[in-house]
Amino acid sequence: MVWVNADAWEDFRPDRDAYPPSVLGRGNGRPGERRVDIRRLDVLRPILAARMDMCAEKGFDAVDPDLLKNDLDQIPAPVDDFDFAVNEKCAEFDECAKLVPFVASGKAGLHAECSFSADEPCGTAEELVLDAIRKRLDLDVWRRTC
Repeated sequence: MVWVNADAWEDFRPDRDAYPPSVLGRGNGRPGERRVDIRRLDVLRPILAARMDMCAEKGFDAVDPDLLKNDLDQIPAPVDDFDFAVNEKCAEFDECAKLVPFVASGKAGLHAECSFSADEPCGTAEELVLDAIRKRLDLDVWRRTC
């Protein structure tokens, strides 16, 4: 799986010129990035589709349109439209159960936790049948699966 930034324009991406000024918003606090108006699917859909096609050509079997995740209150609406759900820190915020509609429909509920003590997120993940991973807050190469 690879993630693709879906809600920001980045000045270092090769497709930066595909974004018309009409969809560019203010900076998001990261150098070289600006928010995009995600309501403009007519403009963004072909740009993001091209990014996903590039990922498929490179051999990735899944794409996570990042910076749009962690909005668990919208579930179960997208269950029919997506193959899996990805969430960060649902154990910390006690909201992992909101991923259950994906699991119940035979799809993956993927969970990454980087704020934890001991095996705290693993019990929740196992109970809800989520695929979970623990990471350090600095997101180095260390990881533990549940």
